[in-house]
Amino acid sequence: MAVQRVFTEALLLMGTAVHLRPRQVAGRLRHGARRRLRAFRVSPAPRDVPEFDPACLERLRALLERWVRLAPPEGARLEGPRRGRFTFGGETVESTGLPPWHAAEASRLWRHEIQYGVFLRDLALACLRESDEAERRRVLTWIHDWIGSNPPGPGAAWAAYPTAARLMNWALAESVFRFNDPAMRNSFARQVRHLSANLEWHLDGNHLLQNAAGLVVADALLGDTPATRSVPVLRHAVGDQVLRDGGHVERCPMYHARVMVDLLVARAASPETVFLDATLDRMAGFLRRILHDDGDIPQFGDSALGEYPAPLALVELVRGARDMQKQGLNQAERGTSRCAPAKVPSSDREDGAVRLPASGFYVMASEERSARVIVKASPPGPAWQPGHAHSDALSYEFSFQGARVIVDSGVHGYDGSPLRDYCRSTAAHNTVQVGGVEQMRFWKTFRVAQRYVIENSGLEETPEGLHFSGSLRVPFRYRHCRDIRMPGTPGEGIFSVRDHLSGGIGGHALRSFIHLHPSWRAAVEGDAATARHGKRALRFVAEGEGLAW
Repeated sequence: MAVQRVFTEALLLMGTAVHLRPRQVAGRLRHGARRRLRAFRVSPAPRDVPEFDPACLERLRALLERWVRLAPPEGARLEGPRRGRFTFGGETVESTGLPPWHAAEASRLWRHEIQYGVFLRDLALACLRESDEAERRRVLTWIHDWIGSNPPGPGAAWAAYPTAARLMNWALAESVFRFNDPAMRNSFARQVRHLSANLEWHLDGNHLLQNAAGLVVADALLGDTPATRSVPVLRHAVGDQVLRDGGHVERCPMYHARVMVDLLVARAASPETVFLDATLDRMAGFLRRILHDDGDIPQFGDSALGEYPAPLALVELVRGARDMQKQGLNQAERGTSRCAPAKVPSSDREDGAVRLPASGFYVMASEERSARVIVKASPPGPAWQPGHAHSDALSYEFSFQGARVIVDSGVHGYDGSPLRDYCRSTAAHNTVQVGGVEQMRFWKTFRVAQRYVIENSGLEETPEGLHFSGSLRVPFRYRHCRDIRMPGTPGEGIFSVRDHLSGGIGGHALRSFIHLHPSWRAAVEGDAATARHGKRALRFVAEGEGLAW
């Protein structure tokens, strides 16, 4: 059994490694060697305590002033940390005052997220509206405690991803509170040195992009020359990862929003990042087009709701930043924002057919019937980084009269938990499963060996209505073709889904999954299923030989 297990893992590793880029392979070898040898390189503290650039601080504060108008932090996000309750990804750890930086009982994801320091940014946002000296002292005390409790070493605190996020959030907190604290500035500079020597080229994807964005912010704040160090890395990552239609290459709506936040902060911090303007415009356009009528994202891939500022607020932040530039409002010179409070549109929707072929997202929308179907016909992220991908090819979400009806499972944790395994499986998505065959072969927490292949996809507007068609192939297993139609005549129903499978499927059970939002309740009535939510009722009919609910 041991030999078989080793052989199986070797095949999985080969199936994964064949897709990696050469620089990833080299980076992984270096990273693995350092970890095994415990060769953690400690970046020395600077001899002289650096100063923070006041113009950069003013630009960051101007961003936050607009941010707080559009997406003020929710009360729970503020009161939790104030009361010693730290919640990340639905997991809460309580402490007596100081943040529990090393909560042994918490999951790995939680231990990473507390190191980001997002709650420091949220408290700073809250203090923009009304200065609070007690809050200022609290945040500085927590920063001092982090410095004393997290000396350089292996672990979550000094991992590159949390370090980059922390640098950005410390910078944003400084722009509001103006600590001008030598210990903080000294630690900040030391973390920058560490991050610059440990960029995550071995992971690439949103990790590398965030590393670069964090460095750009830090360089601008320290008055260094980002054009010669961090900006080229960010320019490379953006050009490599943001697709023609504005989607992020990992095809995960939540991480798309996260990347937008990182780029917005980098753009505000450094004038050297003017090249981000066009990118942010494209990303905002993509995000706006894939939203449900409730203004939030579909939960494809590793996505969850409420993790980042409201999507429409992000869209307005991008629009507002460009408007301020056109009006010549230089915050470094004026010191405070003079813009009137922005108004976030309630829907900002497009009706008819929305095609985003580079990313593989298609939207079918009917204003007449208040219906919206969002289809994902994407490859499983970039071949070299599918860590946040799911077996959700040709899956879809559906909303009706502003309420979500058919939804995706999203993600509910990492660390290889059984729930994560389920959320990534074919059965967790609104698509077809053939026997027990998965669209992709997942192993460990983020690795993927066998992957499905999207063969074609497209969305047409015809006299009969909207028509999506797409097909995928699971190598050596089967081929799945799916047609989704939204008729133009109301009497023909809201939409229909037709599937055709071919290949080695003889004798295998075929299941087509429909996952309803928890607010809907379904009951089978003869050859149909009826879903109800309040006074709303929708009827689902299965048509075809041998089909049953």
